[in-house]
Amino acid sequence: MQFKGVTMAFTLSDLFDFVERIDNLPTHKMYLVELLDLRDTCVRAGFQAIGLQMSLSERDELSWALHDACLKLDLSAFYKNRMSEN
Repeated sequence: MQFKGVTMAFTLSDLFDFVERIDNLPTHKMYLVELLDLRDTCVRAGFQAIGLQMSLSERDELSWALHDACLKLDLSAFYKNRMSEN
């Protein structure tokens, strides 16, 4: 998925963990969400770190987008009896 120009890809367990973390944030005016990506930790290739600055309404928008992604995964698994590779 993409949010504020930042492409995010999650494993299924990471997606659920991230949704839970976003939903349980305390209410503040601004948030800084730091994302880290290590593709190959042995050779340290593909390192990426991004800090998203978000307002409360943007946090809610991200939460809805993440919930929508989870719903699409659930429906795909239900109707196709398997998980989509995308």
